[in-house]
Amino acid sequence: MPAAPTLKTLAESLGLSPASVSRALNGSGRLSPATRARVRQAAEKLHYRPNALARSIRAGRTGLVGLVYSSAGLRFGLPWPFLSGVNAALAAQQRELIVGEVPAARLAEPEHVSGLLRHWTADGLLIFHQVNLPPDVADLVERAHVTAVWVNTRRATDAVYFDDVTAAREAVERLHALGHRRIAYFDAVHAPETFVRPVHYSQIDRLEGYRAAMKDLGLRPIVRLCEQPTPSNRRVALVREWLSGRDRPGAVITYGDCEPVLFAAHSLGLKVPADLSVIQFHSDETAMDDLQPARFDHPFDLLGREAVALLARRLRDRGRHHASVAVPFVFREGDTCAPPSTKKGR
Repeated sequence: MPAAPTLKTLAESLGLSPASVSRALNGSGRLSPATRARVRQAAEKLHYRPNALARSIRAGRTGLVGLVYSSAGLRFGLPWPFLSGVNAALAAQQRELIVGEVPAARLAEPEHVSGLLRHWTADGLLIFHQVNLPPDVADLVERAHVTAVWVNTRRATDAVYFDDVTAAREAVERLHALGHRRIAYFDAVHAPETFVRPVHYSQIDRLEGYRAAMKDLGLRPIVRLCEQPTPSNRRVALVREWLSGRDRPGAVITYGDCEPVLFAAHSLGLKVPADLSVIQFHSDETAMDDLQPARFDHPFDLLGREAVALLARRLRDRGRHHASVAVPFVFREGDTCAPPSTKKGR
């Protein structure tokens, strides 16, 4: 098998200097379009491939961005729209993505994390670990002088996350503008004790945004949390008991999927949205009786693009810390919001 062509042999075959050939392949320098085309054609014919390792050593960078994520269960997996956003943004910067999974149990082992950071060949890292990150990990990243951006984690600097506070406020304001006054907040996912150490920042932020908006409007907050992690079939029974009371709300904002509220309302003969308006925080449509819920959708593709943009700024500034970026939700109108039909339902 003949030896793979080098930049030098490619240049000799064209009667050009290696520097000119390099500039032609990289799209730099002052060369005619005809010369660039001739170099590319020769490189293709000879199956020439640039030595990426040598190029990265000369440039002091690899052109690679690493994405580290935890294996902490399927519900914390990587959303495909997020990966699409990351790849599109990196392609525009002529960078490539490498992905690595870190077993959740090993995140608590400093020697494992330190080794990962030492041997990672990327210029910078996107760290996608949503919940229960051991406190030492952030310190290890800092001490290792790794340029990183934290994704879907709320931090003051170097993070990109969804703006749950603003979205929750907007949900209340939209319902208030329709005429609703008894606006409730329902979280079927998190039990009260988890608010001491929240599972995810959104758990605190959505409730905080709801409470702040209700206070500003002079309304009494109505909050319903499950007493403990509750199976989905039991959630419907709990909501049914709540909505069958004399003091039921006229509108409900749900932390996540609003399906338990829709099923409970249906079983009680309440019409949505005439008798009960509903807004959910959820990216998936939960159709019931041909109703599409009004919802705040997570634009994960934008989250990915913003994460890459923030990492690029940090790399440009040699790792200097930057303020975090709060990504706005996208509101989908749906069919589950309307003015209250009765005074009782306001």
